[in-house]
Amino acid sequence: MSLLIYLYITTQLFILPYRAVAAYASPQTSFQRQGHPELVLDDEFTAWLERTGHEWGMKGVAIAVTRRLKDEKGDWVGWTSETKGYGIADRWGTPVDADTLFSIASNSKLFTAIGIGLLTENKTLPMTWETKIQDILPENQWKLQDPTAQNQANLVDILSHRTGLPRHDLSYSRTDNLATVISNLRYLKPSAEFRDTFQYNNQMYFLATQIIQHVTGISFSQFITENVISPLGLDSTTYNLTEAEVSGHLADGFVGTGMDENMGEGKRKLVFKPVPFETTEDEVELNAGPGGVISSANDLMTWLQTLLLNGRHPITNAAIIPESIISRAAYGITCPTPLPSWPELSPKVYGMGQSIYSYQGRNLIEHTGGTIGYSSLITRAPNDGVGVAILTNTLRDDPFVDLVKYRLLEKALGLDQIDWSSRYSAEENLQRDAVDNPTRSDIQEKKPSSLPVRGLAGVYFNPAYGTINLCDFHSYVTSPETSPTGCKKTVEDIAEILHGPPPALVASWHKFWSTHLLLYHEDKDQFDISLIFTFPPPFPNTPKSENGSHPFAIESGQGSANFVFTREVGAESQRVDGIAIAGVWGSGSGVQTLAGRDRESAEVWFDRVV
Repeated sequence: MSLLIYLYITTQLFILPYRAVAAYASPQTSFQRQGHPELVLDDEFTAWLERTGHEWGMKGVAIAVTRRLKDEKGDWVGWTSETKGYGIADRWGTPVDADTLFSIASNSKLFTAIGIGLLTENKTLPMTWETKIQDILPENQWKLQDPTAQNQANLVDILSHRTGLPRHDLSYSRTDNLATVISNLRYLKPSAEFRDTFQYNNQMYFLATQIIQHVTGISFSQFITENVISPLGLDSTTYNLTEAEVSGHLADGFVGTGMDENMGEGKRKLVFKPVPFETTEDEVELNAGPGGVISSANDLMTWLQTLLLNGRHPITNAAIIPESIISRAAYGITCPTPLPSWPELSPKVYGMGQSIYSYQGRNLIEHTGGTIGYSSLITRAPNDGVGVAILTNTLRDDPFVDLVKYRLLEKALGLDQIDWSSRYSAEENLQRDAVDNPTRSDIQEKKPSSLPVRGLAGVYFNPAYGTINLCDFHSYVTSPETSPTGCKKTVEDIAEILHGPPPALVASWHKFWSTHLLLYHEDKDQFDISLIFTFPPPFPNTPKSENGSHPFAIESGQGSANFVFTREVGAESQRVDGIAIAGVWGSGSGVQTLAGRDRESAEVWFDRVV
């Protein structure tokens, strides 16, 4: 299974029997509770979640639902709040509860946007939302290929994803730091004009992290903790992985390794395998701004109530976050979804760390999050005083989290119940049919490349993406003694996890969202790229049913590679100039697709070095 966006890596193996899925309630007393509306997380919802989880695949889920109450006059007077856990938190079957900790991934971006907002509200600092990045960071730190974007980009631009840069998520590695990621921005090719369109970009939130550290003189995580997390009493919420592990509440993440073949025609269910928390302690500060927060359903209940109160503490009523920041972050700036796919949905705009749209006529402010082993969704209906948080310990490219969201909102807001599961299943069946029944052009005879695969193997370099050593997979497997130095471990690692046809070329590159590239010959000098993330044996003491002693891999994306040659005058052979890569930079919809045939039309160009 492949993903089109690198933050959404598929996930799958071992499913708890769903008759054993239990709901663990954690009552939360409201400071001013009046009235007794019907529960959202009731037996009917639990039964629905069991059925949906059985159909789509599920490990663990923690949910928070909060609703503001009104008196007879229509004035807000208090809260009703529910938190529950469903399924399992780890490989040992520990039940999820409302204190179980999950990565909230990109839902961390709102914390980062609020951190920037706090700097703009500080009267001792010469900063506003419109302050340009070049006026904050030194010239040697901030440089882009597009001079207009470099000179004009301000804080709103980087937080609302309108700099002209696509994701380029494969350009940064786990060995990078904030300084190297930001320095490499100058080598990244833009895919749109400055402020022309929405293009989600994690690296702009790395940049926001660096800005906060540069301006305050302390670490980003310390600044957010001292100014947001601690004042709100979010005692379990942290950027510190060690702190989360020591608590004993951190959930294992699960990733997908296959499909359940016993579901019947037209059905699909992910099956999952557990993995350790993928962001190590050394990487915490790098990933903090785009996706570093670890939290629980109980803490997110307080977070939701704070947002619904425009920054005030739900118990003390103290102003923790200025209301101007909450409202500015929820003000639509860019438009990622100009045309909704269903009549119940509106177009979607993006503010700063949040999307804004409507569902069945109710205004929602929302963000999703996904990282290896975890998915999250936090949404609120401010006009209705309703907030919902969903935490799962699986990262998935299917609509499971959306299914849960819609069901919760329908119950909490009294909306029509839509059979979203059937809608999504029908869409996926159509996509599967297109793959299973290729067109005539898909099955035409392939022509050989200009050089044998051995002639394409070698070292290639891009200043942002780094160096890749492409290894001839077949030659090494059959004649390892004649293969270039540096290919032994790469080929052996791939051979150990490979299922299906062997690739022509392989490379190891240890990026944040991919560990290896596999190149399969398509036609002439064109190759298909499969980006994979490999996992060594994750848990030596994993139960035998988990087969935890063997490495495995998941596909994290796809692309294409075109080898470009030069024939020198009088020479009988050609030499490889480089590789034009396309389909990997994550520009999103509405952006012109590059052909990836030569240096000019490549998303990423790698020069041949050796």
